[in-house]
Amino acid sequence: VTLDLAKGVYAKFIDWDEQMFDRETCMPAHSANTAISEDLGQVEYILSDRTGTLTENRMIFRRCCMSDTLYGENNGDALKDARLLDAVSCNDPDIVKFLTVMALCSTVVPIKSNGGTITYQAQSQDEEALVTAASKLNMVLVAFSYLRLIFAFISLFSISTEISFNGCKFYYDLLDILEFTSDRKRMSAVVKDVQSGKILLSKGADETILPRCHQ
Repeated sequence: VTLDLAKGVYAKFIDWDEQMFDRETCMPAHSANTAISEDLGQVEYILSDRTGTLTENRMIFRRCCMSDTLYGENNGDALKDARLLDAVSCNDPDIVKFLTVMALCSTVVPIKSNGGTITYQAQSQDEEALVTAASKLNMVLVAFSYLRLIFAFISLFSISTEISFNGCKFYYDLLDILEFTSDRKRMSAVVKDVQSGKILLSKGADETILPRCHQ
């Protein structure tokens, strides 16, 4: 208990560090877990580029390809591509499926403030970038609901996910998540809705996903 308390205090010191405040986005440092101080204590080397500055760790949704159409090719920003925005407003089926995978096939946790603003907490920045990009294209991951059931002395957990697209709400039961591994080179999520039943959603490396698209 004492060790966990000390880790929590160290994490709060990181949150309170004024030198780690990002003035560009007006955001302070945030410790996602209490083990971060222990992880930082294991760092022995810091690699930087020739100028001596650390590379800025930003994940930006530049381009995407759906139904043999490449979006974001001209301006390098798919979120500003007029063709993609028009397809989203017209509820194009392929676009809806693509954005659904971006929003649901992840371990991102939505956090809603008192003012109704939704922010996302993720273990990796690539997942956060994909879910944030989907939300900017009207596929918003709204909430996770955890339900614990106790039946015959057996504890069961049920996870319900709510997403909103173009003003319509959809609810999915998250049945299982297969984490990304170096062997599988992909991540998968098994979800269930009322209309389609069980659905397997996957995302990953091109050499892993593309052959399965043609099966």
